[in-house]
Amino acid sequence: MKCVILALACVLGISSQASALELETGRYEDTKTRYIRVTGSIRPGDALVLRGILGAEPDPSVVIFNSPGGSVTEALEMGRDIRRQAASTYVGKGQQCVSACILAFVGGVRRAVAPGGELGSHQFYWPDGEAPAGEAATAMTQKLSASVLRHFIALDVDPEALTLIMETPPEQMLIFKPDLLERFRLVGEASAFSKPLRVVPGGEHRPGCPFPETYLNSDPLNLYPACRG
Repeated sequence: MKCVILALACVLGISSQASALELETGRYEDTKTRYIRVTGSIRPGDALVLRGILGAEPDPSVVIFNSPGGSVTEALEMGRDIRRQAASTYVGKGQQCVSACILAFVGGVRRAVAPGGELGSHQFYWPDGEAPAGEAATAMTQKLSASVLRHFIALDVDPEALTLIMETPPEQMLIFKPDLLERFRLVGEASAFSKPLRVVPGGEHRPGCPFPETYLNSDPLNLYPACRG
């Protein structure tokens, strides 16, 4: 099944001339695991569409990325939804997940980049003509940087990776080498998912919450809003 999403120009980090995001679903013949192939630039509204596809089946999926990036805010939402659905993420040989795409990729509970695949990013930037002026630009940039930092920490990515990203000018692209992919926990199994909760036995369940009332967790990405008081 293939779904082509036509949306408005992206908010951050990608030319409006890039192609629209394309989502294609299928199943691996050997394991019957569902995959969702994500191709193209990430535009406003794409996170909502991916959320619907992820939630259409109860079993975890593999999200395969080949994207030059796009909207930072949409990519953040995609990453959160991928984690909520316990999906894995993958970049194949000869494919890339760069710029804002990395924010969606790190949502995977298991993350992998094939030899010859590329995962990377650079300083997030405003497209020509869309940058806010003066103090508004400073405030929005700081807020965005804080959101990205919280995103990385909550999804068990070493924040040092963000330091390298922020040191890379927008006209360049930092591609993480295999040793850095492992060092910064950009690939592998996210330990934050393996042990995401500190649950004390007993207590009633809130409607829609899979954990008891005695559940304790900071939940900075609000992955389980039904569990909050």
